[in-house]
Amino acid sequence: MFKGNANTIFKTDKSKKDVLIDIESQLESLGTVDMNDNGSFKINASKFSNFTHDSTMEGTVREKDGKYSIDISFTAKPNTVCWILVCCTMIGILAIILPIMAKSEMQKTVDNVLTQIKRDYKI
Repeated sequence: MFKGNANTIFKTDKSKKDVLIDIESQLESLGTVDMNDNGSFKINASKFSNFTHDSTMEGTVREKDGKYSIDISFTAKPNTVCWILVCCTMIGILAIILPIMAKSEMQKTVDNVLTQIKRDYKI
């Protein structure tokens, strides 16, 4: 399993409800977001998945005295097809590269989204 995480911190005078709506909107570029009122969320990361691995993303938004932190964790987990390919063929060794590349792509994309969110809230 290939894991990664990203986070950012920003300060704003907006209400938590408004901030959660804004963040959810920004995170939609990663996939469909299911945001809870408490700030925890899951993102359908299927656009980062393929036949060799399954990808997941989840995170939290925390607030204290107008200071917000966003933490996102993501994984690219090789699935059965990947392990069969790895065990049975030389091409399978290349198949393990796909989840590694997906993890790298998720890291880059999440970092870009969090950077944009931080820019949007610069006071």
